[in-house]
Amino acid sequence: MKYVSLLFLIFVTSAIFSQTSLIESSRYIEVSGSAEIEITPNKILIAAYLSERMEGKKKVDLSLIEKQFDDIVQRLGISKENISLDNAIGQYTRVRRRRSDVLASKVFLIEFSDVVLANNFLDALKDVDIANDIRKKTHTELARYRKETKIEAVKAAKAKAIYLTDAAGAKIGKVLRIVESNDTGFPVAIPTSQSYRRSSNVFNVSSLSEETTSDKFSAIKLRYEMDVIYEIID
Repeated sequence: MKYVSLLFLIFVTSAIFSQTSLIESSRYIEVSGSAEIEITPNKILIAAYLSERMEGKKKVDLSLIEKQFDDIVQRLGISKENISLDNAIGQYTRVRRRRSDVLASKVFLIEFSDVVLANNFLDALKDVDIANDIRKKTHTELARYRKETKIEAVKAAKAKAIYLTDAAGAKIGKVLRIVESNDTGFPVAIPTSQSYRRSSNVFNVSSLSEETTSDKFSAIKLRYEMDVIYEIID
């Protein structure tokens, strides 16, 4: 086993050395190409926080809030299959000096494939003061878009190498090296810029921003840069 490991190490080292020697002994041009794309998300996951709350000395019951939520779902034509219960808890809160009460809460997860419908849903939640956040926004064909964008970045590098060597009265030969210099093509879940729950809610979402925006679902941006080294030939 030790001999195999040693031979493998020698082989890898030799391969790297040979590649480096080939580049250093050749006339070459090193260029970088980039490409980017914007994709409208088609898989969006929104969390809706249904929490009882105190308005003065009166409690807004969870049943009322659930009815408001159900009315929104029915009015917008959201399929029940796309809705799941994420959590349900209760918490004591003081409503008077010598009296406490339990405030119940539920969190529902709603999945959308349509950006317009998702936006309409968030607006409807705002109207009835139901807090929310965007758990995920992505695209089902994201892997394909990543691949295509990287290919376009390599093509851009090649085009640059061709016009630069043409200007110098030469041509490009074989590829000596391709390096992916960056990878910013991994969108992350971001909180929605809308949250309307009071700080007394069971679910602590009061720390989310209350700034409103019309760009709740901005496009997913993929950008890649590729460094390519070409041999220069006459």
